[in-house]
Amino acid sequence: MDSIMDNIKQIENCEHLFLKEKDKEEYYGFHSSDCGSTPPIVVCLKCGLTNKHLEMDSITKRRCDIRLFSMNKDLYRVINKYDEEFKRLYSKGYRRSGKSFDETVLPLISDEVLHLKNPHQVYEMAKEAKPNATNEEIFEEMKRINETSKKEKIKVLSIEK
Repeated sequence: MDSIMDNIKQIENCEHLFLKEKDKEEYYGFHSSDCGSTPPIVVCLKCGLTNKHLEMDSITKRRCDIRLFSMNKDLYRVINKYDEEFKRLYSKGYRRSGKSFDETVLPLISDEVLHLKNPHQVYEMAKEAKPNATNEEIFEEMKRINETSKKEKIKVLSIEK
């Protein structure tokens, strides 16, 4: 329980820097009032704050909530804290009564989408490789690290075969 409280404090005190894992999605309707966009799926490279769970459709979220609550009540509380904190910090991004999201309110490392299994670790590796680099240079290093690890996995699989 202490590690969960430490994680929550870390989230509250973090100077967030988000990686875009999935781009925002535009949706259209018959009238301009029906149009809008969903926020991009992002994760903080420093503390892990994410909006993945916020952006689930209501049925999937309800099923996920029930499963998580029955498995681990503390984990469920942390995820809800993530959701609350994301809403609190970036509620200004929601426009038109929540029908669209202005992603310029998010401190993004790049506008480019990059999906990583361990974004925090890749970010730390990139920072270690280039300690005085700008966010753009760190992002490019993260892409290079990701590509290198993909090539290494392919080599290992081909050797095993």
